[in-house]
Amino acid sequence: MAIIPAFLKNRLARRIGFYVILTSSIITVFTSGLQLYSEFQRDVNGINKRLELIEKTQLGNIVSRVWVLNIDELQGVLNRLIKLPSIEYLAVYDEKSVLLFEVGADSDNENNIVKVYRLLHKHNNREYDIGSFVVKASLDDAYNLIVDRAMVIIAANASKTFIVAGLILFVFYRLVSRHIAQIAAFSEQLTIHTLHSRFSFDRKENRPERQDDLDVLNAALTKMQANLLATMRDLREREQDLAVTLHSIGDAVIATN
Repeated sequence: MAIIPAFLKNRLARRIGFYVILTSSIITVFTSGLQLYSEFQRDVNGINKRLELIEKTQLGNIVSRVWVLNIDELQGVLNRLIKLPSIEYLAVYDEKSVLLFEVGADSDNENNIVKVYRLLHKHNNREYDIGSFVVKASLDDAYNLIVDRAMVIIAANASKTFIVAGLILFVFYRLVSRHIAQIAAFSEQLTIHTLHSRFSFDRKENRPERQDDLDVLNAALTKMQANLLATMRDLREREQDLAVTLHSIGDAVIATN
């Protein structure tokens, strides 16, 4: 038979542990959600920065190659860019929206980030619109990472929750619950003949300035015993006085007769 720790047998400790776990679980779900959202936004920001980098460093190369219709070099540029993380599709169109070259798999995935850059070339102090450059980046990797991270984060936070709840149960048992059980056992054994006995907790004595609620409870129990003893003494004295009075009345009746 499995041995159950004493602090897990205590009903009050278990109830407190239940509410601790419930509250901690709600907080865990909330904080995990915030953490996952923050990491997802970081991944999305990374993709957007990658698109900005493509615009700043490669858009000029694409414009120059489209201007002279150097399709071979244009193909080389796009083949290098498609290898970047999360980049799914690249396409270049001329000014009449005729496809010049594309690489990757085009799709209407709602998880795609689509950027369309106008290809503007300056020549003889004039700016010509010579086409467009389409980039599609997928968020699928970001979503997949979130799922993987969610498993790890939730498992880690859940483990922390149960460890903290177990420690709280143990601390509550050591500091409160076992002492309440001692008071209950002592109170059950109290009778008229044992009111003079004194209760003391099984713990180190606290200095007066460090007394807690258990010390107040102990003092109240001692005060109650003292009050009961005083009441019993008062009842005995009244009983004796009544007996003396009755005896005197009896003597007076006999003497009269």
